[in-house]
Amino acid sequence: MKKLSLLAGCAAILLSINVSAIQEVTSDAALTEIIKNNSQVVVDFYGTTCPPCRALAPHLDRFASNYPNIKFVKINAWKVSGLSSKYGFSGVPAVFFFKNGQKMGQVAGNNPTGIEKEIKRIFG
Repeated sequence: MKKLSLLAGCAAILLSINVSAIQEVTSDAALTEIIKNNSQVVVDFYGTTCPPCRALAPHLDRFASNYPNIKFVKINAWKVSGLSSKYGFSGVPAVFFFKNGQKMGQVAGNNPTGIEKEIKRIFG
């Protein structure tokens, strides 16, 4: 009986591990390369202590799983300086959509419905 409960506990731990399909980027140079080298990119500019950013994260994970042909990346806008002025956003979360290296749209705030609409509009 102890072996069975130990196995059940291990299974529960494995099921609770969240593996994200979203790549974490830690520099503007790396982000620029990803945008340049991938035809369809969604970028999540976020902050680690931002409640709306944390609320949006599981929706972005779901979108990344549902749209495997799109490259999803996230970058901590509070740790990498100059991102807000370069990309033109004033707060996080800010989600940008790039197609063939060109910015095609953006959604501000925790707005999963708006993000999915933009994914469908821009990437078909």
